[in-house]
Amino acid sequence: MREFLQNSVGWLVGIILLGLGFWAGSGAVNALLVVVLCPAAWLTFHLYHIALMLRWLQNPVAERVPDGFGSWHTVFMTLYRMMRSQSQSQRKLTNVLERFINAGEAMPDGVVVLDENDRIEWINPMAVEHLGLNRKEDIGNQILNLIRQLGVSHLHENRQFQSAAAA
Repeated sequence: MREFLQNSVGWLVGIILLGLGFWAGSGAVNALLVVVLCPAAWLTFHLYHIALMLRWLQNPVAERVPDGFGSWHTVFMTLYRMMRSQSQSQRKLTNVLERFINAGEAMPDGVVVLDENDRIEWINPMAVEHLGLNRKEDIGNQILNLIRQLGVSHLHENRQFQSAAAA
């Protein structure tokens, strides 16, 4: 941010000095042209780079981050590094999740992962076998609608009572 501000102030000072030079050498009309046309060109430069960024943001892929000039080069390189870092983190999380799923699949006990609304998010093979669930059809359904065993219903009611008492 500091570099961007320094560059912007530098360009403004340069335009003012150029305008003063034209005023001294060619008169006020030429100085006015310089003072108007230079910021217009500067604005066009930034609008072009903003358009590049907006086009890239429609489909942000690290390998397709646009090239920029000046301060925009720094902006685009920072975006590239952030995207690359995010991709690496996502790959690591995917690997951890795959290892967790593999470990859950290999467990000798039945495991059912529920969301905050008691809907099934994941079931291991032993839970399918022991509870008579279907991995494809039962994901997303509430567990109490699928399992009618008295003990499971009682545990659920007990847990809700404890949550209400704690609140």
